[in-house]
Amino acid sequence: MKGDWIPASVQAANEGDMTLCIQYRGLDEDIVDAMIGNPGADGWQTSTNGGTVTDDGTLPADPTEDWLHQIDPNSPHETGAFRLRWNGTGDRLVFSLPGPLDVEDFGYVSFRVGQVVDTDANPGGAQDFYVGLRDQGGATRQVRVGAFAEIPAPVPRTDNPPDQINIAKSAMRTIRLPLTAFTIDIDGMPTVNLGAVVEVAFRFAEVASGEIVLDTVAFADTALPPGGVVSPGVQDFTSELTTNGSALPGLPTGPSAIEDLLWEAREVVRQIDGAMRVLTRVLLPGIVFEARALAPFVRIGDRAAIWVAPGPNGKGVAAYFDVAPPDGATIDYGFADRGQVRRLRRTFDQARIERLDRQKLPPGVTWRT
Repeated sequence: MKGDWIPASVQAANEGDMTLCIQYRGLDEDIVDAMIGNPGADGWQTSTNGGTVTDDGTLPADPTEDWLHQIDPNSPHETGAFRLRWNGTGDRLVFSLPGPLDVEDFGYVSFRVGQVVDTDANPGGAQDFYVGLRDQGGATRQVRVGAFAEIPAPVPRTDNPPDQINIAKSAMRTIRLPLTAFTIDIDGMPTVNLGAVVEVAFRFAEVASGEIVLDTVAFADTALPPGGVVSPGVQDFTSELTTNGSALPGLPTGPSAIEDLLWEAREVVRQIDGAMRVLTRVLLPGIVFEARALAPFVRIGDRAAIWVAPGPNGKGVAAYFDVAPPDGATIDYGFADRGQVRRLRRTFDQARIERLDRQKLPPGVTWRT
């Protein structure tokens, strides 16, 4: 169930108007709040890991925590969750951890979310907001969820009985934001120390109002679910950070200062068909290819990478070339078969390749020129 293949009967359902909301859990995760076990008027204020949850008095009403079938009759899920509404761009929901948490071995901050059916709070299209991390030293950075994944509007049902209850569903989907988004070095922005995270915050500064169901806030493993390496809608979050949400703490203002940081390149030695070869590895630290789609590509000029894989320690994306990419060429990435192709703003510069000393390479290592 990675979304690679959709049965014809599903494609034809609801006269072809449908949205797949994929959900999955990491093999290794550190749960902040599972949103279950604390029903009642104020039970939402204590998280699963023993921390506290607060809206700082900003939300128009307290979030409700309970089994979803109890708090949302349109939910298809058998799980506990929050249901919450906001009505201002200063509204927020903050999870304070019981102590500094080291999440350096994780790759993502993960949660499940869906728009509530039959509410005038949502915009009628995709919903969006920010997720922020704060470390023990006070450094904070916010990342817009829509830069990585969509929170789609509920799909109306064509078979809904007239003048009866709406049978559309408040379907949740899993969203995983790469922790590299909070640590990549960008001029004018603080970097979060992942060795001492003390807060996860949902800040509703992108859309003025909304109502959602929210479940299982966690830090998730760097390993991707089996078979997939990409998410729907690949995004370059670094350009996103310079153009949206400048009023939020931790987001830059003014001209972009990150063009020089969109990629880095170095020579590495890898084994190919039993032979040791020098390859050029181009690392895109601000790109995430999540689970459930077909294989991605990275192309620089007319030269395609011989393979694409998660970057070192699961951070970013690494593209390997058997010959150094051409100087001055554009850098494209995405999924050609889906028409999803994006281009970095800065072209490739061979002078920036960190090269190996050929004289120090062991015997038998070869390279192409």
